[in-house]
Amino acid sequence: MEVANRTYRDVLRDRRLAGLLVGDLLANMGTGMIIVAMPVQTLSIHGGVPKAIAIGIVEAAPFVLSTVLALAIGLGRVRVPPRTLLVADCVLRALTFAVLGVLAVTERLTLPILVFGLLFGATFRMAGSSSRRLLATSMAGEHGRFAVNGLLGLNLTFALYIVGPVAGGLIVATTSAGVALFFDACGALILLVAVLVSVPRALTARAAGERQATAERQATGARQADEGRQAATGGQAAAEVQATGEEQPPGKAGHRGTASRRGRMGHRGETTTGETQAAGAVTAQERASASRESGWRILRRRPVAARLLVVEFFFNFLYMPIEVALPLYVQAKLNAGASGLGLMWGALGVGAFIGAALVNQLRNLPQRHVLIAIIGLWAMCPIALAFVDDLALALIVFGLGGLVWAPFTPVAYSFLQSGLRPDEQQQVVTLWTTGATVAAPLGLALGGPLVEVAGSAGGLILSGGLTLLLLPIAAMAVLRREPGPAARLAGSSP
Repeated sequence: MEVANRTYRDVLRDRRLAGLLVGDLLANMGTGMIIVAMPVQTLSIHGGVPKAIAIGIVEAAPFVLSTVLALAIGLGRVRVPPRTLLVADCVLRALTFAVLGVLAVTERLTLPILVFGLLFGATFRMAGSSSRRLLATSMAGEHGRFAVNGLLGLNLTFALYIVGPVAGGLIVATTSAGVALFFDACGALILLVAVLVSVPRALTARAAGERQATAERQATGARQADEGRQAATGGQAAAEVQATGEEQPPGKAGHRGTASRRGRMGHRGETTTGETQAAGAVTAQERASASRESGWRILRRRPVAARLLVVEFFFNFLYMPIEVALPLYVQAKLNAGASGLGLMWGALGVGAFIGAALVNQLRNLPQRHVLIAIIGLWAMCPIALAFVDDLALALIVFGLGGLVWAPFTPVAYSFLQSGLRPDEQQQVVTLWTTGATVAAPLGLALGGPLVEVAGSAGGLILSGGLTLLLLPIAAMAVLRREPGPAARLAGSSP
């Protein structure tokens, strides 16, 4: 009997898992404060560097070394336990932002120091982000994975789009941007404590993979023993019938034929058992070497997951021009200023929060079809927004966009992880996180020239239209199943 996916309430009954999720929430709140504080801090120390260039350098700095490390894990053979990576990320982030905060409040922080601090302080940023997901989903188990991915999305939405920026704005307005840096350091320390207290030291992807492989070998051994007993019984019955076959009347010849067939089946069963043992040895050998494989090599064996990675990248990539177009759209089309822009982002955040909360209700729906529906519904949002010239109506449209967009990431990660063995999770999830994150700066680079040529409303229409073009490609990539037994190994089970 198939076990249903667990609910939010079910997984939160695990105190260790709940502790890790609370730490994740508070750490994200610190990051949300930085979204507001960092540009303000940059503008106060940019010196002779143009403002836009200074902000761009500061925003890009955390991605450089963290991308290199994440690609080394996802594409190479660098293997570090997720718990170790997350602890290193928390320690380095806490130290970096504490030092930067001290320099900022004492007015000794300069732009080069800020850039180099973010460059090295965020070395484990992407690897730490994927490690949070790996550890939480490992603690929840297979049937709690969907709920945990939903809760992680809920944390991120609530902290980054609602509470974090508001709290950061208040702190900057009442004190200074440097003070907000301390809050990010505190968030990292809280997550560090949560990891040390809640996550067992032995909980790594490799250990989980070894436990699962052991369980499967034990199950295979029991199955082989049953087959061997059945084969021996069949062979013995055949021998007994053949020994007494000459004394039977001609009318019993059919029984002799049946017995002979049973005897042959017994021999075939013995051969199958031997083949099963050989296959089991090969499987164990494959699992033993899986942790040394790159994420890309694993994805090549799972075409559905590889195709979905491409869809994920372009879905995020095509969203980014909206971030360039929205401030201009609010000013030109809605005739609103900074307050109107703040309301628009707030509407998106509220909609995304509701959408993330509703992910739990999608847990038993076909994940492939849910992903395709999200892409299509989100694509309609910027197109509809381009034709709206009233702020209240624009808030409703953008809020609905957040509602349908928020479930995409948790559903996509749940779909991905359901087709991977535990010893393959770290490489592939890290590679996915990197691909999704790198899509953001690349999309922004495209968004500037695109919006400059097409205008704010035209940029919104192009973003939505290109996403609609992605829809049939995504449908072919995700809905197409692999033939035969390879379908399950290709990650197509949901």
